[in-house]
Amino acid sequence: MKANKLFKTILFLFIIFFEQNAFSQDSTIVLVKLKKTNSAFEVVNGNALDTAIKNSYFQKYLFVDSLLQSVSVYDMDKKLYDGIYNNALTLFEYKKDTLKFIKLYDKNNRRVAEGFMGYWSIEFSYDNKRRIIMETYKDTANNLVKYYPNFDFKPPYIKYKYLAKNKCMRELCDNTKTVQFIDTCDCPKLSYKLKKTITLIP
Repeated sequence: MKANKLFKTILFLFIIFFEQNAFSQDSTIVLVKLKKTNSAFEVVNGNALDTAIKNSYFQKYLFVDSLLQSVSVYDMDKKLYDGIYNNALTLFEYKKDTLKFIKLYDKNNRRVAEGFMGYWSIEFSYDNKRRIIMETYKDTANNLVKYYPNFDFKPPYIKYKYLAKNKCMRELCDNTKTVQFIDTCDCPKLSYKLKKTITLIP
């Protein structure tokens, strides 16, 4: 357990170091100038220069080998920023270039729950065509988020069954994977490849 915690701490510090130094020729940093609103942020400039983010809130996107590794949020003093509706650092973990986990941390390297849905991490499962077939949501204790009937928008499990014309049947399941709600949606498409201009906040 201690070794695992140490590894995560080292990983966190390495990513922060990497963001700030970007020595590798295979790494790219994209700065996004933000405007703070009453409830969240809006993108002002999706590919800002260092001079453009002066005295502004901003995000820093780190891509390594064209894959997004982290998104960090900074305040006007260029310090990591935690808000009511955002966390300071979001990490993306891959398995063979396929996104496996999204994990949220605060500015002090503590696991933090997403402000609205209450999850710390999302795990993605795929079929043999590399399509997402299930999302698993866990809390800061790495346990399944608790499902509350007639209240939750994001239960611990979401399953996808693929239909025609890029449509999916979406099944919202409780902690025992029992289906509680079914609807039809656009099929999930995750794109974390290198982008020179960011238009939407993840």
